[in-house]
Amino acid sequence: MKRKSDKPESGMETQEVKKPRGKLDRQTTEKLGQLLRDYYKERVKEDIPDHLVELVKRFDKDGGEGPRS
Repeated sequence: MKRKSDKPESGMETQEVKKPRGKLDRQTTEKLGQLLRDYYKERVKEDIPDHLVELVKRFDKDGGEGPRS
């Protein structure tokens, strides 16, 4: 049984294309950071929903062990 080669059949070698890494310049990073701070500043002021408060209380009461089987 003949095994396929990883090389192209035409005899031409292909070069590996490196994908550029996702890097942002300093100005873009600072702008993104400011936008996120502005967005979450308002979210922090919101009340926590009652069902989440109760869930945390149950978790604390159980000592963080979670549900028992």
